[in-house]
Parts: sequence; structure tokens; C-alpha cells
Amino acid sequence: MSVGIERLIQVGTALGAIVAVAITHGVLQLLPEVSFAAHCWMMIGVLVAVGLLGTGLWCETQPDGMGISAIGVLPLAVAAIWGGLWPAMTEWGAIGLAFPGQSPPVAWWASSTMKWVGLAAIMAGGYYWLYRRSFN
Repeated sequence: MSVGIERLIQVGTALGAIVAVAITHGVLQLLPEVSFAAHCWMMIGVLVAVGLLGTGLWCETQPDGMGISAIGVLPLAVAAIWGGLWPAMTEWGAIGLAFPGQSPPVAWWASSTMKWVGLAAIMAGGYYWLYRRSFN
């Protein structure tokens, strides 16, 4: 494999991350107000997802194979985006007043249980889909 392809994947991943963060920032400007911390967590989730996909693509181009592919890390990338949404979900689902040192009461869809169930569904469903896809 030539060095040019590897460099192209690295540069493409970096540019893809910049574009993804810019799009995420633009979408966040249209959504209800979130704190700076929640905004940053969403950006970090998108950056991690793009980095995982870029790493999977880079591993596909390696001569030894490594057993990792971009499609193979797709559930992890979606889970990273989902994890980045958690602080914003807590803010959007807040009910009533929040007192310092206590977690605020939130709507059912913003509860910790639903966040973890969503993460489990993404991971289990994603890898089940990959498992079924491997037989077709």
C-alpha cells in the first residue's frame, strides 16, 4: 500500500471531522438553547465518531488486515454520537428547578435508564445487524 493512500485517509478524516463539527454546530444553533458544556459534549461525540470511522477505514487499507473495518466500527461511532447527546438530553428534559449538588428531575426520555437502554440498543442492534449482514 502506498503512503499516498494512507496520507489521504488521514487528511480526509481530519477534514471530515472539521466538516462534521461545523454541521453539528450549525444544527445546534437551530435547536433549543443548551449550555456550553452540553454543546462541547455533542461536538466531542461527533469528533470521536468521525475518528472511529477514519480509523476503521485506515485499518481496511493495511496489508495485514487487522480485522477492523469502517463498517465494523459503525455501531461504536453511532454510540459515541449518542453518548455526546446525554448532557443535552438532561437539559432539554429538565423538569422544575435544579439545586446545586443534586441531579435535576428529568422527563422519562432523559433519564439515565433510557440513556443506557438506548446505548445498549445501539450496540446490540448494530452488531446484530453486522452479524446478519455477514451471512448475506
